[in-house]
Amino acid sequence: MIARGEATMVAGTQTVAVPRIPANAVVILSPRSLLGTIGALAWSINAGVSFTITSTSILDLSVVRWAVIV
Repeated sequence: MIARGEATMVAGTQTVAVPRIPANAVVILSPRSLLGTIGALAWSINAGVSFTITSTSILDLSVVRWAVIV
């Protein structure tokens, strides 16, 4: 595991800084507090910088636990 933590969604998205994240990493997401209009979660990686969590609902304000593994 490279890193783990929690992120609060704002308007259905949140970018998490993880300076060591490689392009082939896997991000595991688990909602902790469901707030707003809940959507399905997905992630994308900006290698060496961050990853972004995106919900299918722009009204999603959930708190999401995350872990980055390789």
